[in-house]
Amino acid sequence: LRQAEHAETRLGDPARAFALYRHGVEMGGEAARAFTAGLRRVGLAGVPGALEAMIDLFTRRGDHVELAGAFEDAAAIRAEDAERAELLYRAGEIYETQMGDPAAAMERYLRAFKLQPRTPRYLAAGERLYRALGDWPMVDRLLGLQVKVHADPEAKRALLVEQARVRREALADPLGAYDAARAALRREGTATVEDAAWSLLAELAVDDASFAVIAEGLCARADAEVDGLSASRHLLELAALHLDLREEVQAGLARLAEAADCAPDDEALFQRVAEQLEVHGGPAALAAWLTTAIDRPLPTEQRLRAARRAGLLYRDAVADPRAAHGAWTGVLELRPHDERAFGEALDSAKAAADAQATAALLDGALDGRFGPRQPKTAVRQGWLRGLAAARMNAGDTEGAIEAWRRLLAELPSDAEALAAVRDGLAERGEWMALSQVLAAAVVDHEAHERVFATALRLELADIIAGPLGDAATGVAWLEPLLDVPAARQRAMIALRGLYSATGDRRGAMQLARTELAEASPETRAAAAERLAALAEAEPIDLGALADALRVLVDQRPEDEALFERALTVHRLNDDRPALASLLGRRWHRAPSPARLDALRERARLLDELHRRDEAATAWTTLLEHAPDDPEGLTALQQIEARRGDDGAVFTLLWRRQNLATEATARIALLREAAVVAELRLGDMARAAEAWRTVRAFLPDDAEALDELMRLAEERGDQTE
Repeated sequence: LRQAEHAETRLGDPARAFALYRHGVEMGGEAARAFTAGLRRVGLAGVPGALEAMIDLFTRRGDHVELAGAFEDAAAIRAEDAERAELLYRAGEIYETQMGDPAAAMERYLRAFKLQPRTPRYLAAGERLYRALGDWPMVDRLLGLQVKVHADPEAKRALLVEQARVRREALADPLGAYDAARAALRREGTATVEDAAWSLLAELAVDDASFAVIAEGLCARADAEVDGLSASRHLLELAALHLDLREEVQAGLARLAEAADCAPDDEALFQRVAEQLEVHGGPAALAAWLTTAIDRPLPTEQRLRAARRAGLLYRDAVADPRAAHGAWTGVLELRPHDERAFGEALDSAKAAADAQATAALLDGALDGRFGPRQPKTAVRQGWLRGLAAARMNAGDTEGAIEAWRRLLAELPSDAEALAAVRDGLAERGEWMALSQVLAAAVVDHEAHERVFATALRLELADIIAGPLGDAATGVAWLEPLLDVPAARQRAMIALRGLYSATGDRRGAMQLARTELAEASPETRAAAAERLAALAEAEPIDLGALADALRVLVDQRPEDEALFERALTVHRLNDDRPALASLLGRRWHRAPSPARLDALRERARLLDELHRRDEAATAWTTLLEHAPDDPEGLTALQQIEARRGDDGAVFTLLWRRQNLATEATARIALLREAAVVAELRLGDMARAAEAWRTVRAFLPDDAEALDELMRLAEERGDQTE
């Protein structure tokens, strides 16, 4: 000890003194405290590594008091606040964890915090101590200070969540807990912390007692605010709790309305209320809110957007045309000549069957107060028509007449004006008077308004034949329209029924033929069926029936019954060309031995019609399937003879004689073949062959013998 003191005071060698004091401490004994005091004293002189050596020494010896003192001694001589604060903090940790002296630890933590107020760790240590002591107000205060000094946003959120939890669970302060949780949610951070904040907020909102305190506090804050915008924000928060967490839609919407009333001119607030209503209130509530923008002191464009959207919502989502009309009328109050708004307002008034509103809009448009500034003539005339109809629906007959009068002044030949008269008479059932009006109109317009007159004529015929029951007169009015291409189809349809009603078969048949001739490929079969039905009625019109069946066969070539029906009609009608054509189609559609009769009949018909080439082809085809057919051979021989094909004639005669079963017939055919061979073909050999065949059947036939001898002499055939 004396050596150490000598080195310290006399030699001025703090390093040697420190080493001696340290050795003395390690030796222990009664002088250990003096060695310790000297060690700490010399360490303050700035011996390099002194603090680390003392920390090691005191830690090994378990001397926590001296260890804490060493840290405080080091803090006293350090120049940098950061170093001093850290050393004091470590001293506080020893008092807290090793010595169990929270008061001493807190005193050192606070000294460290004062030196480095931007270091949350020092506050966190103090918070930990107060939490252990159960001093929750101080815990709340220190958590708040940590939020202020912490640089990490995520840490700030976590601290706010913890502060909210402390206020709720330890301090029984629901409103304060709500404020902290809301502050946490306003900051950015991870989903985990956000979920915790939401969970805590939900617990506060679901608990009725806590929610009552929060609601009372938010309302009190709103009442205490000087400006309406600030008050509305508190009410918006309360509305969000009702809507999002308590699912109290009506209460939430009521709070939204209160918030909006606090600041009627705030654009963002109006939009925020609209967004909440869109989520929770439904289309009707949202549209009603948007409609209020018309009378609010908001910018004109925002009022217009809101009113337009309200109109569309009422039209499409709510299906309330009357309310939609109110919204679009509001747009017109702000922009009287907005063409779309005018159109929507007019459409909604019509959809709501509000004749007075419709008339008011159209009257304003015609006077230039609403809608397009310079409407086209057709548009203006349409407004007049609509105005007349609206006034009529509203029971204002005089006003309707005035509207029609204005229209007719601009368009004297307007069919719509005439239609108004027609509708009035028809509604009262005055058909005779209406027919007279229409008849006069037809006469007046036929020369210069042919299309209009045609439409009137069609309508007139319908009335005469329908309500008046005079089908014959109706036919008389309709038949001239058959010469008008534009009305021809409608006239045909109407005449078809009238001819049936009057029993005019002639007219019906003529109409059916015309329809068939002009029918499109899609309607041709139906037209043919109608003609066939008319033609089959007694007395049967075979010609018309044949025409109809010909078309039907073309449409349904696979229908065998239809083929048979058509063949029968052609036979009865003795229409051999048509019959031959139909038989040919039947054969070519499915050639087979079973249908040789059809081929035979066709060949006969072609022969009778002197269509020799076609007949020859038909008989040839028949012989291909029935080579031994006598009729076919005979008929084909006759055709070839008429065509002068003697070789073919000889061949057919020879085939016939080979097939003949009676000797007499065979000899006759051989004689004819011999004549053809000699006189037509000049073929003496074939002629001789024919006569020899005759002698084979009749050895004593003198003619055959004479002909053979003559032919032998002419040929110089001595052997023969």
